[in-house]
Amino acid sequence: MTSLFAVVFLAIQQPTVSVHSDAIHAKLLVAELAKQSKIDIACDPILAKEPVVCDFESAPVEEVLSHLATVVGGEWRQVGSQRRLSRSASLSARFERIEREFFASKIAANLDSRMKEIRQLPELAEAEANRFANQTRLQTESQAAMNAELLYIQNFHPVAVATYKLLNSIGARRISSIGIDQRVVFSDFPNNMQEKLPVASTSIIRQLLQEAEMMQLAKVKFKVVEGRARFGGIPDILSGDPQRYRKSLLVLQVNKSNRMAITLTCWDQDNKRIAVFIGSLPDSSTARMVSPSHKGDHVEFSREAKELAALQSRAGVQQGGGGGIV
Repeated sequence: MTSLFAVVFLAIQQPTVSVHSDAIHAKLLVAELAKQSKIDIACDPILAKEPVVCDFESAPVEEVLSHLATVVGGEWRQVGSQRRLSRSASLSARFERIEREFFASKIAANLDSRMKEIRQLPELAEAEANRFANQTRLQTESQAAMNAELLYIQNFHPVAVATYKLLNSIGARRISSIGIDQRVVFSDFPNNMQEKLPVASTSIIRQLLQEAEMMQLAKVKFKVVEGRARFGGIPDILSGDPQRYRKSLLVLQVNKSNRMAITLTCWDQDNKRIAVFIGSLPDSSTARMVSPSHKGDHVEFSREAKELAALQSRAGVQQGGGGGIV
C-alpha cells in the first residue's frame, strides 16, 4: 500500500500545463511550458522553429515534454541545472553522414569533370604561356569576352591545372572528411602539423615548375610587374626561382556552407613564392565569372537531406492533425 500511495502522490504533485494552439514554434512552446510548470527548460536553436500543433488541458508536464521530443525528433538533455530540448544524437549522426556523403559526391563529380577537361589539354606551349601572361590585352575586350577569357585562365592556367591534379590525387573521400571550419594543410615536405601529399604529387609539381619557368619568360616579355596584376583572384606565377624549389603547401578549409576554400602556394629556398592558386570546391568559378550578380552562391542540398528536413518540418503538423500533443 505504501508503494502505491507514493506513486499516486508523485503523480498528483507533478505540475500540469495547458496549451491550445494551431501552430507554435518549439522554442515558444518550451518557454510557455517553463513558465507554467516553473521547470528550468530551454530549446536549442536548431529546433527553435520546428512547428507544433498543441491541444491539451491540465496535462502532466513530463508527459507533454516526452511527446514534444518525439514530435520534433529531439531529446531532453541535462545541461547543468537546465534541461534542453536538443536534436537527438542518432538523428544528428544521420544528418552528418548524409551531408558528408553528398559533399563527397559533389567533390568527386567536380573533380571528374575537371580532370576530363585537363586530360584533353596539350602541353603548355609558348603561345599559351603568352596568353596566360598578357592580361593587359583584356582591357580592350568586351565585358563578355573578358569574362570568358578570365574564366579560361581561372580553370586552365598551369597553377590551376596542377591544383586540381593534386586534389584528384588526394581523392574526394579524404577531402570530404574535412569537418566544418577545419583547416588541413598538405605538403610534399610536411612538418608535424601537415599531411604528406600523395606520391603522385612529385611529377605534378615537377611539371608545374617547368611550366613556371616558361610563364616567367612570358611575363618578362610582356613586362608584367609582380604585384600589379590587372585582375586579382586568378592563378599566377610569381618571381620565386623554380630551380631553387623548396616545398608546396595545399591548404583546404571547409566553411559552414559546405564549400571548401583551396589555396596552393609553391615556395623557393629564399621563401619567395613561385606559384599561387586560390579557388573552391565544389568549383564556383563559372557562376562567379559568368553571372556576377553579387547574390551569393547557389546552395544545394541532397535529396535525403531535403526529405528529412521536410519530415521534421511536417512532423508536428501531421501528429497534431490527430489531436496534437495531448
